[in-house]
Amino acid sequence: SIEQLLPPNLLLGPHLSAYRYFFVCTLTIASWDTLVLTTRWWRMTKTQEWPPLKILMTLLRHLMPIEFIILAVSCFNPSFTPERCRKAYLIEPILSAILLSLSSLALIIRVRALHSSAPPPTQRAITFGLSALFVAQVAAHFACCFFYTPLAVLPTQGCIAVPKHLWGGIYWAFPTILYTVTLALAVQRSRESLKEKPITLWKLINRDGLNLYFTIFFVNIVNTIYYFSTKPHDTADPIRLIVSTLATALTCTMTMRVILLVRGSLVNGGSFHGS
Repeated sequence: SIEQLLPPNLLLGPHLSAYRYFFVCTLTIASWDTLVLTTRWWRMTKTQEWPPLKILMTLLRHLMPIEFIILAVSCFNPSFTPERCRKAYLIEPILSAILLSLSSLALIIRVRALHSSAPPPTQRAITFGLSALFVAQVAAHFACCFFYTPLAVLPTQGCIAVPKHLWGGIYWAFPTILYTVTLALAVQRSRESLKEKPITLWKLINRDGLNLYFTIFFVNIVNTIYYFSTKPHDTADPIRLIVSTLATALTCTMTMRVILLVRGSLVNGGSFHGS
């Protein structure tokens, strides 16, 4: 049959093929947003102040392309041997954890700024709640990185790191909880602003970037549900991770857009557009 004539790097199962397809989509999104956002990021760097949001934006702007270039080499380069994979497979979960943590921190800073006019008890509750979720996310990432293993694919089929156990999905579950809360808080603040200045729903969504918060929430909740609801056929099946790289890329790019949406100074997380 024709399958016997194909080299291993082209003889891929349906789930491995789907993983690669989604990864190509991820590379396209990451490359496009890196190019599109470069001009706006460059204008941002011209300001003299360097508040936390500007620093986080710069880190995300540089680390995201670096991660996906490394992943592309490890996934598509036929010369990436299993021996090299056993030494480098933790790069993906570690770099993704860093990107997700930076994105979460940026969203926390921004959401706290949105509620800066709230009563002090409310501000303290928001700060404590988001901080606790962030600590839980970082702890989950740190713990899960110890329980990754290289996917048992054939040589030249790529290097893919996967959790050893089902509970490794907390790697994505905790960030998803945080992004759910940040979306709820952003929507709450936007609804409150309607009492002061009524505008149409479409203008409200575009003004406050609610579509960005929702995209982050949606892609992460889909990724988390998909991880826990699917079951690999064997140790060479990456089905649980098909959406994971796409979720990481979209989380980073949407977070950068949330930062760039802020008008004026980024000090203290920026101001609320509707105030």
